[in-house]
Amino acid sequence: MTDNLPPDFELVRSLQKGDVRAFDRLFAKYGGKLFYLAKGYLGSREEAEGLVQEVFIKVWENRKNIKEHLSFRSYLFTITYNLIRKFFRAKYRKQEFLEEFMKVNSGLTNEETIHIEYVELLEQVDLIVEKLPPRQKQIFKLSREEGLSHKEIARILSLRPKTVENHLHNAMKRIRKHLGKRDLLFMFFMALFL
Repeated sequence: MTDNLPPDFELVRSLQKGDVRAFDRLFAKYGGKLFYLAKGYLGSREEAEGLVQEVFIKVWENRKNIKEHLSFRSYLFTITYNLIRKFFRAKYRKQEFLEEFMKVNSGLTNEETIHIEYVELLEQVDLIVEKLPPRQKQIFKLSREEGLSHKEIARILSLRPKTVENHLHNAMKRIRKHLGKRDLLFMFFMALFL
């Protein structure tokens, strides 16, 4: 079935122009491979399916920026790998956060309350991030949401790693300023996300 597909170069070029059929053909060609890769890491069919959907949503949203002369397969696997890393980082951080907060506040509150406060904190951070200057916001999201290193971000955006580091530092400073250091939730958030 996938043998009849044109080379990725042509499909990617069509995809860049918004061709839904090209998108569907790329999904048909790579969706299964990405699913089995994700399932191998995540262990759950549902989570793997969700992750593959997220990969292709990113492909569609960024279709105009895809470099047609580079390997589309490598591009897809890089997105997949980064989303898997993001999944485990978020899962680990949330669990670590809840455990630490419970230790500090044992007897003061229950896990459900902490979870609600944690979600509210993340929502506040998301609102602040949306108000960051465009370049800071872009770099912050690539680092914290995509799980990319300073070097990877620098390469993608044609910047020096030190410039990326400065943007991240300034973004965290703005987040600190808007959230304030008034509670333990904030301190744990900063410790986990720095």
